Amino acid sequence: MSTLLAFETPVKDNTVDDTGQTSILHTSFETDRLDPTRLESAHSLPLRQFRLLAASPRRLVHQGCDDGTQHVHLLQIDAAVCLELDLPPGSRYRLTSGLPEGLYVDHEPAVLNTVLESALGGPLRIVSRRGFSLELVSRRMPDGSAARRPGTTVDAPSEQAVRQLLDIARSLWITPAATPRRRTPASHVLEVVEQVLAEQPYGVLHPSDFATPARISVRSLERALQRAYAMGPKRWITNTRMNTAHRHLRDPGPDDRTVAQIARRCGFLHAGRFSKEYRALFGDYPHEVLSPPISSGTVTPRP
Repeated sequence: MSTLLAFETPVKDNTVDDTGQTSILHTSFETDRLDPTRLESAHSLPLRQFRLLAASPRRLVHQGCDDGTQHVHLLQIDAAVCLELDLPPGSRYRLTSGLPEGLYVDHEPAVLNTVLESALGGPLRIVSRRGFSLELVSRRMPDGSAARRPGTTVDAPSEQAVRQLLDIARSLWITPAATPRRRTPASHVLEVVEQVLAEQPYGVLHPSDFATPARISVRSLERALQRAYAMGPKRWITNTRMNTAHRHLRDPGPDDRTVAQIARRCGFLHAGRFSKEYRALFGDYPHEVLSPPISSGTVTPRP
């Protein structure tokens, strides 16, 4: 069985701030084998959902630090992905990309190199067909819980990474935040697609099942998905359900005992074709990923 995150190199250390009093928790994470189920809970990044959209070359680098008053994250992704973050109140973020085409935030073309603010917090949805960087800083509410611990000695690269993250935080809070743009009709279409797929995750769906509730033609639906995700409705359904199947394989329920059962539950009637497409997207065959099923209310952890 292949290693899910063969190039994962997490680093944790305690670095003191400029006053030498408050210790800073610094984390680092790098991989070129993206596993959505692992990334959703990785290193305090507030991810709600992570999906791979294409079997293209992919790489992810995440750095984060917490100095007791703020969380700072630098996320660099070179892959076609759909991710949703749950921003805490009092958050600011900035997106950068060498190729702005194919980068969407909340179903709208992304505003690059501009500081945006989420004063009340809430979901932030990013869809990318190419590589991008996300700088995110969230201020903690004062509760007097910031730890005061003696400083520890760290190596030069770790200290440099912390300085970089704190510089990002200062830059985001010094720069005035931009006013959010008004939503367009395309946003409604893409929201309907997500809603229909969420309500019918396992049934057989056709493009008309999305176009009818969105009150548009199938052709208009295809154009909207092609513009946002560089794929048509059928491919979008397949990739989304492939990610759902991946979660069942990694964390199977009582009825998920074989690959064929999971494939049928997720709308794939041909197990051989499912196995081939799954390997193209995730790099492993389904039977290599399938964990032991749940038994007697307990879950056997995956090695």
